[in-house]
Amino acid sequence: MVSSIKWLWEYSTGFRIRLLIIILLSIGSVCASLAFVESTKVFINEAVEGKNLIAIMIAILIGLKVIQLVCEQGEIYLRSLTRVKLENSLELRMFCALSDSKIQAKQRFHSGDEIYRLSSDVGVVAESVAFTFPILVYSIVQLIATWGYLITMQPLLTMAIGLIAPIIVFAGYHYTRLLVPVSRKVRQEGSKVNEYIQEHLQHHELISTMGQNKYVQAQVGNLQNSFLEALKSQIRFTIGADSLTEVGFASSYLAVFIWGIYGINNNTISYGEFLVFIQLVGQLQRPIFLFKDQYPSWITAFASVERLMEITSLPKEEEYDDKCLLKGIPGVRFSNVSFRYSEDKRWIFKDFNYDFKPGSITAILGETGAGKSTLIKMILAILSPQRGEVCIYSNTAKEKSVKASPRSRCNCVYVPQGNSIISGTIRYNLLLGNMNASETQMKEALYSASAEFVFNDFPDGLDTVIGERGLGISEGQAQRIAIARGLLRSGGLLLLDEPTSALDPETERLFIERLVKKSMNKTVIIITHKPEICKYVSDMVTIRIH
Repeated sequence: MVSSIKWLWEYSTGFRIRLLIIILLSIGSVCASLAFVESTKVFINEAVEGKNLIAIMIAILIGLKVIQLVCEQGEIYLRSLTRVKLENSLELRMFCALSDSKIQAKQRFHSGDEIYRLSSDVGVVAESVAFTFPILVYSIVQLIATWGYLITMQPLLTMAIGLIAPIIVFAGYHYTRLLVPVSRKVRQEGSKVNEYIQEHLQHHELISTMGQNKYVQAQVGNLQNSFLEALKSQIRFTIGADSLTEVGFASSYLAVFIWGIYGINNNTISYGEFLVFIQLVGQLQRPIFLFKDQYPSWITAFASVERLMEITSLPKEEEYDDKCLLKGIPGVRFSNVSFRYSEDKRWIFKDFNYDFKPGSITAILGETGAGKSTLIKMILAILSPQRGEVCIYSNTAKEKSVKASPRSRCNCVYVPQGNSIISGTIRYNLLLGNMNASETQMKEALYSASAEFVFNDFPDGLDTVIGERGLGISEGQAQRIAIARGLLRSGGLLLLDEPTSALDPETERLFIERLVKKSMNKTVIIITHKPEICKYVSDMVTIRIH
């Protein structure tokens, strides 16, 4: 828990002054409340003695209530505003942490789990910092202040009431130890539901055509039941703590009431003192009830903090001050490269050597699972070989070769396999390749990718809106727009992973012919299964499973 608190302190930077103001407003509210109680006692005793101070009494009491109201409402306003701003800040920082992490390391999280952490867990943490923490501080301050005031009035009775405090503290300690793992289980089960729903909604068309809608719906119900069981355990713990507190304070309130009746009968206390004492006991109960209600939320939040800490602890990609963009036409050299995904897996490459010459067009062939995409990922430094070296060099003698790293990615133009279109306009998708691309450059890239349909078939042209996963256009159209996006990048090393898998033979031929012309000053590496493409390449590399 100490590490979680340190993490919260670090990530609350920029909000600490706000939190301090919130706490000061809550303390102001406590002071005004106690002053109101003291004034009530004085005025009642003065009235009993026949003194006519009604006008002054009303003015003072109204003034104190106004101060209390201003403090409370100001605190609520600041808490609400701080919560929203903190949630936005945490969400952005978690998104940046995921974006900046090593791609291979990030793959340990399911995309649905990532969304759950960025939405639900971030919301829980923001709520705990902006709402729960100030309320806990307010409760403690009010408890201490009220307790001190009560001791000045009736020390023995106050200490007797205080005997329940150690019981609550002892119970709270054991409650906390049990609640954290239960809360962690609730978050994990919630993530599983979110993961399953998201993934199966993404593949709704497939599920429907296979006639498995009922099965999938039943599985969602089963996962929800598991989540419900975990939540029931959390609720049972909370009810147990609530019951213990309720019994303790019901007993203390009854003791005060009996003491008051006894004191009035024996003329040992005044009506004013009795009324004030009853009010103070109520004020003593209020912070403890608040503490009781908010403390479980505070402890539960640490389960969410731990899940966010897992994101911020992901290894980051290598940081660099400047990109290493080579002049001339780049080439790629593999020198004694050996790679496997883990120690218990087979070697994908073993002492692999090859030189992709500058200006060459190379087809990478091989059966599924041989390692074709792995080769491209090593060029992009998404993966790193266990032995050997992948270097990018230039045909210009003055340029030194550089080891493949995030710093050298600016030399690469990568078009991944499958549908990589993002929802939005075609213009937005193309600008992701080059944010400074002009409309003329976008048209040239679309032409080179045989994607003239954007202007010939779509009335809105570049401003045509595409849905999620390319909804509204065909697979072949989505693939060509993705290729055009890649061609807008300035790198001289073009990496294409099955670029024509969704194209018909005529469109494929037209695309390859245009690509060859477009790539006169580039080095092109194409992963393919299609023999037609091999007619246009200068070299071929076949990768076999070891």
